[in-house]
Amino acid sequence: MGAVQSSSSENGVIWREHKKPVHACCVSMDGTMLLSCSGDKTLKLWSLNDFTFLRQFDGHASPVYSCSFSWDGKFAISGSLDGEVKVWDVSLGKELYTLQEHKQAVMDVKFHPTKVQAISASADKSLLVWEFFEDESSAEQSMTSRRIALTGHRNAVNSIAVTSDGQSIISGSSDNSVKVWSTKTMKDVKTFSGHKDAVMSVDVNLDGTLIISSSQDYSVRIWSFESGKVMRVLTGHVDAVRCCKFSLDGTMILSGSFDKNLIAWVMAEDSDDWERACIFKGGHSRGITTCSFSPDGMVAISGSWDGSVHLWPMEDIRLHAAFQRQGDGNGEKEGDCGP
Repeated sequence: MGAVQSSSSENGVIWREHKKPVHACCVSMDGTMLLSCSGDKTLKLWSLNDFTFLRQFDGHASPVYSCSFSWDGKFAISGSLDGEVKVWDVSLGKELYTLQEHKQAVMDVKFHPTKVQAISASADKSLLVWEFFEDESSAEQSMTSRRIALTGHRNAVNSIAVTSDGQSIISGSSDNSVKVWSTKTMKDVKTFSGHKDAVMSVDVNLDGTLIISSSQDYSVRIWSFESGKVMRVLTGHVDAVRCCKFSLDGTMILSGSFDKNLIAWVMAEDSDDWERACIFKGGHSRGITTCSFSPDGMVAISGSWDGSVHLWPMEDIRLHAAFQRQGDGNGEKEGDCGP
């Protein structure tokens, strides 16, 4: 593969190992590993302890659009343009299973937090819940799977999230809606409407009280999980907002856009309001496609159409938030965290 292309500066670490756009990245729950996937048909695993490249996962025959770790970090799952879902052994980089049911591109994948299940979302308008169990008909120790289809969206399903208790799945679609599905009944129980264009990304906070969604309408919306009410609309991007992510403690939000900027939002002290703390500028030459936090919230991560993954230090984020509170409170002032 040759030398790994990476660089570091006061503005963080940049990895340039992928040869085509980075479509997704995710961080293991213990904060030690980052997995990225790309249009170059590969997944790449990185150490967040020493920022080194660990291994490459090969096996997809088309661009890889999505990836996620299991909650214990032992397994990874990925989805690709050709409709395939693959499950991997992380320590070996070995492909364990290939699941072929979707008729179009797999846009997002997640593991269930408490069951031996995975969920995939596709441009074919469906979600599939995959159940894995031992194949008793096989003489060798092996696993098999069955799937349950969740239908109701009228257009591509672009993103999914799972509550930490595993009882609900959240989905965002190009039909402009966000849906909540019960994992007990496998039915949609709530539909949130308000976005004016396709919903590109969704996430849910750890205690399951808030949902966020980002859209091609340039906005991020914060919803009450219980009531479905819009709590806040976050504006500041000037192009489609491709990704949004809660920090593990629920006090910060990241949003990344095709405008090339990553924005960090911080929950205001003593209120349910959110403030734009800083804008990470200049890290990418093309639009941002994916974003995430390290579990401790001290590193922000973005991946881009330019093929790079950027790790941004977050130590000063609270200082930027304090600076914001000294402004006029309408979001017109913010710290600039880029180079």
